[in-house]
Amino acid sequence: MNVRFPRRVTWVGSGAAVGGAAALAAVWPQLGIAASLAAAGVAALIALRTRWVEVFVALLGVLLGAYMFSGRLVAHIGIPPVYVGELVLGTGVVSLLFTARRARLHPIEVLIVAFMLLGALRTIPYLGIYGLDALRDAVLWIYGIFALAVSRALSERRLRTAVSWYAPLIVPLVVWIPIAAVAEPVSGASAPMLPGTDFSVLTFKGGDAGVHLAGALAFILLGLYPAGTSRTLLLPLWLGAMAAAGVFNRGGLVAANVGWIALLAGRVPRGWRSLAPFVLAAVAAIALIGPSFDFGYRRVVSLAQIRDNLVSLVDDDVNPSLSGTKDFRIRWWSTIVSYTLAGEYFWDGKGFGTNLADDDGFQTMSDHSLRAPHNSHVTVLARMGVPGLALWIALQVCFVAALLRLALRARAAGHAWWSAVAAWLLVYWLAIVVDTSFDPYLEGPQGGIWFWSVVGAGLGVMRLYRGDASRAVAGGPA
Repeated sequence: MNVRFPRRVTWVGSGAAVGGAAALAAVWPQLGIAASLAAAGVAALIALRTRWVEVFVALLGVLLGAYMFSGRLVAHIGIPPVYVGELVLGTGVVSLLFTARRARLHPIEVLIVAFMLLGALRTIPYLGIYGLDALRDAVLWIYGIFALAVSRALSERRLRTAVSWYAPLIVPLVVWIPIAAVAEPVSGASAPMLPGTDFSVLTFKGGDAGVHLAGALAFILLGLYPAGTSRTLLLPLWLGAMAAAGVFNRGGLVAANVGWIALLAGRVPRGWRSLAPFVLAAVAAIALIGPSFDFGYRRVVSLAQIRDNLVSLVDDDVNPSLSGTKDFRIRWWSTIVSYTLAGEYFWDGKGFGTNLADDDGFQTMSDHSLRAPHNSHVTVLARMGVPGLALWIALQVCFVAALLRLALRARAAGHAWWSAVAAWLLVYWLAIVVDTSFDPYLEGPQGGIWFWSVVGAGLGVMRLYRGDASRAVAGGPA
């Protein structure tokens, strides 16, 4: 889609961008310089009549794939305060300008816009006080732009391309996760740093890995993965990757196993069914032998550790080290509930920019790097008050209900491919929601951009299937 802006609109937009960049430079020089560069890039690409939507979709696809494998490492690539995620966000904004008039707002998009507007109201007053810290915290709602941009940019061709490109990533993913899980503690302080940062190139977060393992498992169970020999080998590889993620992170362990919900679709590949008895026998043998590996990390790699991680979700006495972190979080969350639901911050929360750990009295880091409770839903309550949490819950409930209804309707109509895609996105959404209940996953680009992109893809699927189901389904496998 090659859209041309009238010359007057181009000049007015460019003038506004330059004026805004100059204003930012007067207050925050670093941010002003970054904004000036971004404005210059936008003006140049508009002048060149670049195919914005295609550029945005391609860049976002590469970014999401990179986040799958390296997470926080890729998130730190860039020139502070502008990183690669923000650059792709910029292309998303312009893509949205080109596609905004394509169709009227979906009710869920209205909820997203309302949530973002309220987020902006709770951010703008704090920009002069906290500067970039306020904007960093505000990505919780700013990344909602990805949902709107993806929803409008998605076409049937792009959707099928995305599905076909995701499949080849699964085998490398399930092979890489155990390697990454072991490499970080083994390398220790000797691991090289990302140039220009103090961030190790060997990073691993079990929660992040668990989210993508859930998506990969659902993709296979729903029949979206191409048939072949590699599919038969995926189950043991997936179990190994799940164990690696689950040992180091309880949220990752739970999130990864969300993928089994896809079994409700009843499309388990034949190769997996025949392989299941052998896998169960292997797991039983490992359980009897009870191997454990100590790589010098804070937890020993063993089935016992995985068991403790699971049981600790409901039993405080299973492991003192695990129950300690759980008690810390519950006390902090209870404090937030007290000063919002039953306190002075009921309507507006504490806003974006305040270091919640410092302000609430739960700081545990000497450099004050802990900023928010390890639960993005509670963070919404703390920063946006009860109205913000109500909008957040309404958005999630409406999204799930609409996408689940589409999946069931498509399945009843015999449109298996569309039903499978909708169910796959639902599993991805659920895995992210589970993980971000244990970890500030949405407050970082590697989680926030994935989450809002999944929401946007779900909205796009709703629009495509509803808009012309007979034509769309005709090209899909039954």
